[in-house]
Amino acid sequence: MVVSPYAAAILALIGAANAAESCPVNDPEPDICCKGTTSGQIFPLFKDDEAEWPKALRGFLYALGTAWMFFGVAIIADLFMAAIEEITSKIYLHTDKTGKRRVHRFWNSTVANLSLMALGSSAPEIMLNVQEVVVLDFHVGPLGTSTIVGSAAFNLLVITAVVVSAITGGEVKKIETLQVYFLTASVSVFAYIWMLIILLFASPGIITLAEALLTFSFFWILLVAAYLCDRKCFMQGAKKIAPMSKTVGDMSTALPPSTSSDKAASAITTGDGQLDGMTVEQKQKLALQSIELQPPTYAGASRNAMAWLTGKKAKPVYRKLKAMASVKGLTEGLTGVAAASLKRIGGSSGEVKDHQVVKFNEEAVDVLENAGSVIVTIEREGGDLETSITVELRSHDISATAGKDYEAVEETVAFAKGEATKQVKIKIIDDDTWEKSENFRVELSSPSGGAKLDDRATTCVVQILNDDHLKENANKLLQKLGNRDKMHVVMTAWKEQFVDAIHLPKDDGDDADAKPGLQVWAVHIFVVFWKVVFATVPPVRLGGGWPAFWVSLIYIGGMTIFVSDLCGLFGCVLGCPPAITAITFVALGTSMPDMFASKGSAEQDESADNSIGNITGSNCVNVFLGLGLPWTISAVYWACASEEETDKWKIKYENNTDVKKWIRDGGGAAFVVPAGDLGLSVIVFCCCAATCLLTLGARRILYGGELGGPAGTRTASSIFFVALWVLYVTISSLKSTGKIEFNI
Repeated sequence: MVVSPYAAAILALIGAANAAESCPVNDPEPDICCKGTTSGQIFPLFKDDEAEWPKALRGFLYALGTAWMFFGVAIIADLFMAAIEEITSKIYLHTDKTGKRRVHRFWNSTVANLSLMALGSSAPEIMLNVQEVVVLDFHVGPLGTSTIVGSAAFNLLVITAVVVSAITGGEVKKIETLQVYFLTASVSVFAYIWMLIILLFASPGIITLAEALLTFSFFWILLVAAYLCDRKCFMQGAKKIAPMSKTVGDMSTALPPSTSSDKAASAITTGDGQLDGMTVEQKQKLALQSIELQPPTYAGASRNAMAWLTGKKAKPVYRKLKAMASVKGLTEGLTGVAAASLKRIGGSSGEVKDHQVVKFNEEAVDVLENAGSVIVTIEREGGDLETSITVELRSHDISATAGKDYEAVEETVAFAKGEATKQVKIKIIDDDTWEKSENFRVELSSPSGGAKLDDRATTCVVQILNDDHLKENANKLLQKLGNRDKMHVVMTAWKEQFVDAIHLPKDDGDDADAKPGLQVWAVHIFVVFWKVVFATVPPVRLGGGWPAFWVSLIYIGGMTIFVSDLCGLFGCVLGCPPAITAITFVALGTSMPDMFASKGSAEQDESADNSIGNITGSNCVNVFLGLGLPWTISAVYWACASEEETDKWKIKYENNTDVKKWIRDGGGAAFVVPAGDLGLSVIVFCCCAATCLLTLGARRILYGGELGGPAGTRTASSIFFVALWVLYVTISSLKSTGKIEFNI
């Protein structure tokens, strides 16, 4: 499924290359790959001499260089998302009016997804547009605007196809926060309709200052509207706070009593000393309850998706634990003291039966590796409970190994007269080796005294969760409330970044003598330069992640200059118009990390909110921020331009029909964005986008969710979405190469 987009793009480029002509002689503005060019910022390195190299050699070198740059962009984007994850996980203590101290999340999850996280996933496209207008003296560039539309098409059509097929086995996942989804989905289509309005109708080919400012302001309006939708402010008679937006955790049982000064100063408290006066047990409870405030995020999924590339280990994303035999693993690294065991006891269905039925109370139980033991509950119901019965219990390996991960059990469980439930304790073996979550099962058999087994609940699967990452998360969360002025921790982390960059990536669970495969070596050699360079990004623990955020953003801005030049050279050598280069290779290269992140998010999350919501949210941000920001900068510049600059502007666009009409109507210097091939491209995208969103809605009605479902329809949906993307690329390519005519 992933190969299809590349095949379609290559076919389109081959067609363009077949129609290519050599560089025109005495062209006043030669293409970037021709002699006399001045359009490249960094490349071509050897200027006119490079233009005489064989085209096949140049094409190979430019393709290799472009791929290398895209790997670098993926690595720095991963670090950028790590900084965003740190920023948006900020928590603080607050004393309410009743005197209770509570823990709050600083960032509303919906606002975080639409602002910083969407910015993280769209940063390469946004920075490409900004740097193009700046380096081209506030004139539109050849790639930026088309890349925005091409990236949106890839995001909505191809990535949606991937996440729909990512949920297998008949499972279905749906979007839970529908209000926010409806908002972002509708606005993501409106954003591109808005592009058509201002480029083709309002002021054709001209972006006025008012249009630019309005485009940019739509981003902030969207944030406010999404926040209100998330709080369900538009629903009458409903709760005002959506479950995903619950930002307050009641710490009244986990924190020490507030003093009179605490009550007087009910404002937000941040910084050092927030954990002063807390006992060990209170810190343990705080760690556990704080983790509940940190749901899986798209940033975490993005980092896991790029773990194979950056050399880091993917962190497991735990869903809410259904049962834990102990929470010791959450805080042992912090306090060294075990917390009390937690047990989950379920009730019977209440159905009266004429014979006794024996079953497991729960068919799935989660337990932390260092809990020491797990308790499974067996219950009987129906018939005469005043009789005594027995049932056999036996454990079986799945991925866990008896004797190494747990102690095997094979025993007879006896129910005394009047006894309805029995609990069996199974020992869990803890070790120092990091392992993935492992499972084993226990089964019931051979009940006595006329009792029968409930066929639906004769097996209980126990999942042993590794606790290392949970302890790490708890530690980080408490650090957010405690003393953050620990530079030695930051410097140690910074040193480890360089060590990890140089060393081959390796999982903790790998054998110490295991030799890395050829693929690991190849990827490491290909990207080790970028890993070392980007190890200079400050650790995310420094300054709450903001230093890493800004340094990464600067790096991304610099990388887009290289990407712009190399993509332009590659497309030029193939004879491919910049519009096709932008909607294929540039869009694919900047969006591929998002595809892996969305796939991981779809598989790990309990809903489709992150995987689908980030697509629609990112497409909104692409237009409102990715175009609104550079358009505003350029429009302000030309609104304040001197007479000399205005004269140069008139000379540059003296043959532009739209500009001539603009001047005749009394307009002055302004930011010019020729619609050209962009108009048809946006129209086709809007049609494909509306079709895709309607199909997702139909899947929700027919199968109960947007993702997964029956194998046949799941595959058919994915093929249909990819076909829409191929249609978009094909029509746009034919228009750019002059094969079809389209005028409005």
